[in-house]
Amino acid sequence: MNARTPLLVTLRARADVDLRRAVNLAAIQKSIDEIPDQFELRVLRFSAKAHELQLLVRAPDKRSLSRGMQSFGVRLANALHRELDTWGDVFVDRYEAQALETPDAVRDATRTWD
Repeated sequence: MNARTPLLVTLRARADVDLRRAVNLAAIQKSIDEIPDQFELRVLRFSAKAHELQLLVRAPDKRSLSRGMQSFGVRLANALHRELDTWGDVFVDRYEAQALETPDAVRDATRTWD
């Protein structure tokens, strides 16, 4: 992993959480904007499906990726809890990250994004 290689990060939400609702999209964008600079995680793009969130990110190392995603996940979960008036885990498991080594891999991963 290096700072120049983009990563495709996938988070899966609970079945009762619809990430594509307008208020949820706003919460996602706000949570991205609030990731502290100290983690050096840069979200380049994101795509929200009904129960899945995909992010194209860059991070200098695994620790920055882990800490940045933890910060993002907590902020997003809290925002979604406020919007949906729910409690408990929002995401069903830990994020998955895949390195996209070539421009073709980035294109293929983001081909269906809005």
